Amino acid sequence: AAPIAYKSAQTDDIIAYINSLDGNTWTAGRNAKFEGMTVDEVRTWMGALPGGPQLEERSVFANADLPDTFDSRTNWKECTDVISTIRDQSECGSCWAFATTETASDRLCIAHAARNNGSASFVRLAPLDLVSCDGGFFNNGCQGGDPGSAMDIIKGHGSVTEKCLPYLKSEGGPVPTCADEPCLKFVETPRCSKCSGYDS
Repeated sequence: AAPIAYKSAQTDDIIAYINSLDGNTWTAGRNAKFEGMTVDEVRTWMGALPGGPQLEERSVFANADLPDTFDSRTNWKECTDVISTIRDQSECGSCWAFATTETASDRLCIAHAARNNGSASFVRLAPLDLVSCDGGFFNNGCQGGDPGSAMDIIKGHGSVTEKCLPYLKSEGGPVPTCADEPCLKFVETPRCSKCSGYDS
């Protein structure tokens, strides 16, 4: 049976329900970041919007002998520090931009390692570049966007680095966090700003 809809994002009942499901490969628990938040408040961070361009279907893996488990941190050890890093999007529905820049950054590291006999060089791309400056038809800053459209932007126009255009205010960017600013319920999309070397 489906769980009852809860107003609170975290309750002992919903955690127990999730953990009772057959086939779970993980254990639900409380997360301090979401404590006291409603489901609607948490939903504002889920900014991946439907309706963008669809990725090309590939059948190459359809009949492949896939492993029972796979961990990219062990498969690409030279990129472990990068792949295992969890970033903070703060009070902004920018998960679509983080997912896209993290995927592109990881793929750059993996490709670099493959070309250089396991010696990897990593550059972290800037999610703020997509959030504030994308301007793509399907993307709307902190109000959500489409990862497929965002990847097309990176493929077609490139992206600056996180060092060049930082995201969090605590790291020199425009987006506040509860840790270093008054805890805002939601932030507006920061204005697009270019940094030195934007076109490089």
